[in-house]
Amino acid sequence: VGEGIAVVDPDERFVFANPAAEAVFGVPRGTLAERSLREFLSDEEFARARVETERRRHGERSVFEQDIIRDDGAVRRLELIATPHLAADGTFAGTFAVFRDITEYRALEQSLERERGRLLTLINSLPDNAWLKDAAGRFVLANRATAAFLGARNPADLIGRTEAAFLP
Repeated sequence: VGEGIAVVDPDERFVFANPAAEAVFGVPRGTLAERSLREFLSDEEFARARVETERRRHGERSVFEQDIIRDDGAVRRLELIATPHLAADGTFAGTFAVFRDITEYRALEQSLERERGRLLTLINSLPDNAWLKDAAGRFVLANRATAAFLGARNPADLIGRTEAAFLP
């Protein structure tokens, strides 16, 4: 789809949206302009959007994530870079935003984190020493048995260090 680009006025109404933005929001081409951002946000997300708009009213740029609800009911996670859009006289005229849909990326990230948790549970349940080191010989991963063997309180104490730090 590409990067969505949109401009909203101070009341959160779209005044411009490129075709990628319309695809992300799931609307027919040429129909996002004049619609309200509010139509695509839950109450909680709209409150967050208003806080972000206030930041722009004070000249701040921000990077944040926001969940939208498309017309078809699908919830999508967006990563946005939002900057103040100023009128010719310097007054706040809205927000200029560049965004991308990161829904699949976040789902994959969560899946990998669950798998990492399972792997750590398995490794920590092993009665024997188990570890992984980087090219410099520093621990990247270690189980409880290894930490106990080296006299560390927990495996996290080993990360980034070599066993020499624990041996007399």
